[in-house]
Amino acid sequence: MLVEFSVENYRVFREEQVFSMVAATNSAIEKLDQHVNTGCLSIPYLHRHAAIYGANGAGKTSLVNAFMFMKTYVRDSHCLAVKECIEAHPFLYNVISRQNPSKFRISFILDGTLYEYSFTTTHKEVIEEYLLVRPNQTGRTRQIFLRQFDEEGKKYSWTINSKCIKGDLKGVKDVTQPNALFLSTAASLKNEGLKNIYEWIVTKPVFISERDNFLKNYTAILLCNRKWKTKIVNFLKTMDTRIVDIHVDSVTPKNETINNLSYDKYASNYTNSINSETEFDVTFVRKDNANGVVLIPLDEESYGTRNLFQLAGILMKSIDSEKVIILDEVNANLHPIVCEELISLVDEAARSNNKSQFIFTTHDVIDSEHNSISKDQIWIINRNFDLSSSLYAFSDVDVPEEVTFPRGYLLGRYGGIPRVVKRGV
Repeated sequence: MLVEFSVENYRVFREEQVFSMVAATNSAIEKLDQHVNTGCLSIPYLHRHAAIYGANGAGKTSLVNAFMFMKTYVRDSHCLAVKECIEAHPFLYNVISRQNPSKFRISFILDGTLYEYSFTTTHKEVIEEYLLVRPNQTGRTRQIFLRQFDEEGKKYSWTINSKCIKGDLKGVKDVTQPNALFLSTAASLKNEGLKNIYEWIVTKPVFISERDNFLKNYTAILLCNRKWKTKIVNFLKTMDTRIVDIHVDSVTPKNETINNLSYDKYASNYTNSINSETEFDVTFVRKDNANGVVLIPLDEESYGTRNLFQLAGILMKSIDSEKVIILDEVNANLHPIVCEELISLVDEAARSNNKSQFIFTTHDVIDSEHNSISKDQIWIINRNFDLSSSLYAFSDVDVPEEVTFPRGYLLGRYGGIPRVVKRGV
């Protein structure tokens, strides 16, 4: 479960910005179905979902991109060629920041243990990397490793606590390249001690955007499995699509035609098994006034319905697999009430002790209006006059306890809205 994520000197974020899923104790007790009891003494409750608000261009997508960069760099950095450039993007609107490294940090709970992992990097090399662990049994924080680059000596200093981790970490150190992460290199060498940390970072966060071309294919593939078809059809029924069934008539990967899809073959992974040339014929089935069957191709449905179809598969699978779902622009082509229903899916999963989390960026304020989200689950990104952006929780804004979020936000009292210059001024 995600605890915190922070980023510094990346895209629009000049200073360190911290996003947290930690729930205030009183908030968690009031809304037990919306929070996770972690079993971790130091952090007893985490939010199941959180909303991120902000004007266009303020940095909502940049925050998602920062999280995504951390995941992909951990996953792939060991594959970089020597001296290959690191795709870090420092804050450009300050001459000092342009020369400084970017920093990323994440903390999460896995099997009752709190982990904190961080790295700092330039375009050329990793400046610092560390891993801290706090087992629930002892409650004491221990450092597993620390790697720091000495600019004067042009070499790394290392601290490795081999007693706390299995495997040959010193051997991993010797082959870690300056532009690669120690954690990534250890995973490539099958180090068992760091395997669970690496796998959490690269597999638990799932990033979803309506711009992702694979989403339609992914839902279509899941529909070829009876279990997932039932879930997806029921989900779309609750969203007032009025469907009774969905047909996936044919699939054409490259030059091969498959009429009976093999779910295990094509949907075992999230995206790796989906070929960009794969074609699907998806048809919605509805009934007319005489109870006759009406077939409507997916391409003839509204943008909103198509968006729901694209989201259905990845959301159902992610919730079932207890992922950290990060959805950019949840309200794109969707009605606000539909957006709220997406949130309730994660809350409903709590009844079976599911630990999935849902984080989304949005402009829609209906969620807090209907009391499905509390003040410490609302985050605002505000663009500053120096073109940097700041991230803060609504619970940190000095407003009376009884004040609701929607009206004040739209009036600009909490920041995070466009500064529109009136024509003729």
